Amino acid sequence: MRFINEHRHKAIGPMKSTRFKWLLSKYKDPVYTYAYYFLGNRFDAEDVSQEVLIRCWQHLDSIKLGTAKAWLFRTTKNMCIDFTRRHQTRQKHFDTRDQEFLANLQDSDNDNSSIDENMVKEELDLLLAKLPDTYRTLVIMREIQGFSYKEISEFLDIPLNSVKVYLHRARKGLRHLAKNKEYHHDQSKK
Repeated sequence: MRFINEHRHKAIGPMKSTRFKWLLSKYKDPVYTYAYYFLGNRFDAEDVSQEVLIRCWQHLDSIKLGTAKAWLFRTTKNMCIDFTRRHQTRQKHFDTRDQEFLANLQDSDNDNSSIDENMVKEELDLLLAKLPDTYRTLVIMREIQGFSYKEISEFLDIPLNSVKVYLHRARKGLRHLAKNKEYHHDQSKK
């Protein structure tokens, strides 16, 4: 019996490594992209992404292949929120070129429309930073990473209708920020 267990453990090592490499090749970039848009900083996103992948390795035996994607994004979201709470240094400043982006956002009257594809990443990031974490997460997953409503519902473990309602509110919040010029608030304190 001892021989069988030892042999089994030796076989699991390469299987675990192969499984991890497959997950890494498939989800490393989407995990980083999510962290980057959530945190707005390349270095912080790299740190969080690395920590997510380390946790994936540590918990690989308990992660089912069919739920690995959801596990990775739920973990990434939670780690981004934790990182943000630990590092309350997320203050962004707007410059004059943001005005065009904000004008485009104000012109959109349809709350269910997708965010304009021509928006510059930096400008979008400035507005995303103003949204609550839940709304920011949904906008990133839907508008930037292109996940379906159903996928987002599964990843975040929230009802499908809630995803739709929260996305509606997030888009409305982005428009409100742009329309009411609340992004100037930080500059007026200087």
